[in-house]
Amino acid sequence: MIKHSAAWMMMGNGIYAISQAAILAILARLVNVEAVGMFSFALAITAPIMLLSNIGLRTQIITDTQNCYSLSQYQKLRRLCSAVGASLCVAIAAVMSSTTELIIVVILVAFSKSAENQSELFYGVLQKQYKHRIVAISLAIRGILGAASLAAGTYYSGSIITGVICYTITWWVVCIFYDKKWTSRNITSTGNSEHTRYADLMPLVYAGLPLGISALLINLSIGIPRIFIGQSDGMHAIGIYSIMAFIVQTGSLVINSTGQAILPKLAVQFSQKDTKAFLTLTIKASLVVLLLSAFGTLGSFFFADYFLDLAFGSEVSSNAYLLTLMFAISPVQYLTSLLGYAISSTKRNISLVTVQALASLSALIASFILIPLYGLQGVVAATLFANSVALSGYIITLITALKSEFPKTSQQLSEQTK
Repeated sequence: MIKHSAAWMMMGNGIYAISQAAILAILARLVNVEAVGMFSFALAITAPIMLLSNIGLRTQIITDTQNCYSLSQYQKLRRLCSAVGASLCVAIAAVMSSTTELIIVVILVAFSKSAENQSELFYGVLQKQYKHRIVAISLAIRGILGAASLAAGTYYSGSIITGVICYTITWWVVCIFYDKKWTSRNITSTGNSEHTRYADLMPLVYAGLPLGISALLINLSIGIPRIFIGQSDGMHAIGIYSIMAFIVQTGSLVINSTGQAILPKLAVQFSQKDTKAFLTLTIKASLVVLLLSAFGTLGSFFFADYFLDLAFGSEVSSNAYLLTLMFAISPVQYLTSLLGYAISSTKRNISLVTVQALASLSALIASFILIPLYGLQGVVAATLFANSVALSGYIITLITALKSEFPKTSQQLSEQTK
């Protein structure tokens, strides 16, 4: 079951990741590298806020083994949170963006993220029922159509704004006509939220706020170096770095697919106090992570120049060494992402926030010191430092959670982690 689910999720996330990388290639080829930087800057602003507004509802649905809330109640809370998040993105765009074009791109990306938040809710329902195939197909469709619509809009208009408009509309169409439709077919009752007060949903907010803050902090750890490099060298440098980062994040999406596939099983194993099975599944998934990272590092070492020149042009391929460096440090990033799912299954959400706060602070300090001195290489060093802090904290948190929950097996846990 898990292998089958993971295979589907890897397929869906893999196609989605390739499509997102294709968007950067499209913008670099049809417009310029500065357009890539503009799109990446919009993501750096909107992603943390929309992740916070997400308040981990997808994870809450999956780990709600008692079915305390209906789908309609989750949807009611999602609509409110997404509206607040999108409004906040618009306000920040008006303050931080330097040009009207950039402000419009930020606003459009915020609305595309609202569609993604809605889809995430449906994915949670489907994952809980092990309907990973439907989720994977949705990711593939959303990725392919999103990239194709952006390419068409940009090509015929020559404007990034038209391309992002088409991209945003496509994401909403997939959300409404595929994700919502299939979720309705695979759930017997959605409940009725008409008479549900928002006060009745506050336990979901309290439980999910740490997840949302943690996701925000994770994204800030990624975005902080981009902001510093942008202030130092402008949108062109952000564009170069973002292309490399998106390629490495392709692996992260595969890691996320593994984490999404094992999360329901880990939650059940933890609730049943099956420590051995919990650790075995987590360790096996970690080995997959390390193998993927090794392949990425070797592939970038031998083929980065050729691939980057073919996809993005000589302007980007001249910085191919940066891609190899980023893949070399990717094991730390990938393991951190995977262990985040393991900790989520234990519902130690406050610990996630604490660790990510430390990681974000580490990213801020390292970026402030290293990027002005070493430029793009300083970004890599700052990222490694922040991810190392996060990984160390996650390992300590997971061991502590298992020992406190299963004190009789603490000696066994210590032996297995060695």
